[in-house]
Amino acid sequence: MTKHLKVLAVMWALYLMAIQITAYYQLMNGGEIIGPRFEFWLRMLAINLACLLVALFVFKEKIPWPDRLVAFPDSSPPDNSWVELPAYSKGVLISLQGGSSLFIFWLLYGFSYSMGFAPSVTHCIWIGFAWATVFSMVHEYAHKAALPGSIRRTAEIGLNLTYFGWYLMFDGPISRARYVWLLLLPFITLSIIPMVMAILLPDIASPLAAISIGHGLLCGGDLLGLIRLLSRSSSEHLLYQSGAKTFIKEGSL
Repeated sequence: MTKHLKVLAVMWALYLMAIQITAYYQLMNGGEIIGPRFEFWLRMLAINLACLLVALFVFKEKIPWPDRLVAFPDSSPPDNSWVELPAYSKGVLISLQGGSSLFIFWLLYGFSYSMGFAPSVTHCIWIGFAWATVFSMVHEYAHKAALPGSIRRTAEIGLNLTYFGWYLMFDGPISRARYVWLLLLPFITLSIIPMVMAILLPDIASPLAAISIGHGLLCGGDLLGLIRLLSRSSSEHLLYQSGAKTFIKEGSL
């Protein structure tokens, strides 16, 4: 059973890579992203994904899921002086994060439209799909780059199936300003900079804008986290991340 499941998983990953490469090839060569080759890989991906989902459902009780795939690692704050920031329930979190992602998407798309190099919405959605599936770790490494050196060296990037995404886990207190920078850095480097490059490089403006807008779909959680942080803490607070929980206390580093 495990061997067959691994084969299905590898096939699904290969199909996913093929569909992304085909889409980028057609897009960068001036063709429509929805072409015969793309549709072929899309059908193959759908068939393979259906087989994988059926296998996961049938054998779900027998699959030895690693703990870190279904639960965040937990490293409690060093003392009881830390207070947990109130968290959203899972349903509310997913809803708000989806709304935040759409807000960023249309904000960036509206800007590119006003500048005259807006890509098609289809391109943006598929590149957003690529960001969410293949390149999501790049987003997390951008978060990691914002951490102080001593904390960054021990920080870990992992995958959590409960929340359907990658996460950054670090052990140590950081300032509120540093946490704001941590939340904003992926958006700045992977959405704002490509959009600025689109203005400076008109020949490839549309693909660059699509990359910027597609990545914006990943930033809904960061925007939501930023609003939560700014509304429930002050500049005098330190922050400590423990899995999915955030703790604060007054103090300085």
